[in-house]
Amino acid sequence: MAEDRRQANPDAITFNEYQETERISTGLVGKYSINEDQFIAFNSYFRHTKWVESVPSSIIHRNYNTPGFSLQYYCSTNIGQFKNSISIGADFGWQSFDDYRHPNLGNTVEGPELLSDQFFSQSGQGIYIVDRLEINPQWSITANLRYDRIYNKLDDNLKVDGVDLSGNASFSKSTGKIGFAWNPRSDFGLYGNWGTGFIPPATD
Repeated sequence: MAEDRRQANPDAITFNEYQETERISTGLVGKYSINEDQFIAFNSYFRHTKWVESVPSSIIHRNYNTPGFSLQYYCSTNIGQFKNSISIGADFGWQSFDDYRHPNLGNTVEGPELLSDQFFSQSGQGIYIVDRLEINPQWSITANLRYDRIYNKLDDNLKVDGVDLSGNASFSKSTGKIGFAWNPRSDFGLYGNWGTGFIPPATD
């Protein structure tokens, strides 16, 4: 072989592989105190991303729009000699992006043929509750529950040979966690927990 076998990808020289990303993000956070033991916190964001990648077979174009927000209510009360803190909240997120590809003729020169043209819509919603009970200044226990729902949708705009690959899928899951904390001194702490989780479905 005339080429160096140790190079990562020899096609990268011919086809000038690269990634180009342009992104703008904005957000807002806030907190409203009801009294010294209760407050409501929120945050929101929006992110726009323009992304282009050149690979040997094609040049990929994507434009993402990603908004979302979360809301949380916190309350702290005394139950006898114990201090109990409860947080109730919700998270909402959305993402949509188009994906179209042209052939890479070499040196990132795009051919006129359209290899793919599709649009993705994704959303996720979650609600949760967290309860923390302080037994004394050294010991505390925590328990939380959460429910998530995720939705993915694909619109196939190209429909090669009349075949429509559009579709959608949804996924939901409830999870939980319990834990404890022991802080015998201000400079030492021991923590432990057990919980469940999941890997959400993805589009690629």
